[in-house]
Amino acid sequence: MEEQHSAGNHPSNPVDIATFKPGAEVKGRVVKIGKAGAVLNVCGYPGFLHVSEIARRKPGDAPIREGDELTTWVSEVDTAKKRLLLTLKRPPSNPIASLQPGDIVSGKVVRLAKFGAFVDIGAEKDGLIHVSELAHVRIQDPSEVVSVGDEVRVKVLSVDKEKGQISLSLKATTPQPTPQRQSSNGPQQLPTLMQLAWEEAFAEKRRRDRQPRKHRRERERGMPRGEERDDLFLRTLRYNR
Repeated sequence: MEEQHSAGNHPSNPVDIATFKPGAEVKGRVVKIGKAGAVLNVCGYPGFLHVSEIARRKPGDAPIREGDELTTWVSEVDTAKKRLLLTLKRPPSNPIASLQPGDIVSGKVVRLAKFGAFVDIGAEKDGLIHVSELAHVRIQDPSEVVSVGDEVRVKVLSVDKEKGQISLSLKATTPQPTPQRQSSNGPQQLPTLMQLAWEEAFAEKRRRDRQPRKHRRERERGMPRGEERDDLFLRTLRYNR
């Protein structure tokens, strides 16, 4: 569970600086704004918010003023000088460094392209589901399977930590459809291999029965009476291997 620290004046620093961990959510009150950034009071400890972090805010956000209470996250902890380095960006829930091929993660489809769908899985960068990994059947466009805003469960195929690229698969987390064939009575299950083998064996028997009687006698010469059925069964088993 993510630890949270609230803002306030704590002159005696009752909270140990060691309890703050990188990635922890903290609330602080702005006590000073300068050219380099803003200083916040976080449980009695100074927290520094660099000007580059402030510039990253959305254009419509209200400017930061002294006295404002901000929700930030700890990026670094300086236990020697008892101060914190803060960020306004929520840390990734699935850092690229921790992702491994085979991991199953959840995310949201954020963008579609002709070659696939991009998914926010809580990493530093969005992952890509290639069009060939969206479904068990061939599709022409990702919109046939997913839409922007869809929540999906995907499997991590590969991670390039240097380039920050994540390859995902949707079809790996979905069951493969059972093949069916159409008939006048509606969809039917395809025959099993054993059924196909029996059909082939009986078809061969019918072909032999249509041969001239003389050829049948020559082919079956030496076969004891009553073993023709056993021969049919053995040929069926060989076909089904």
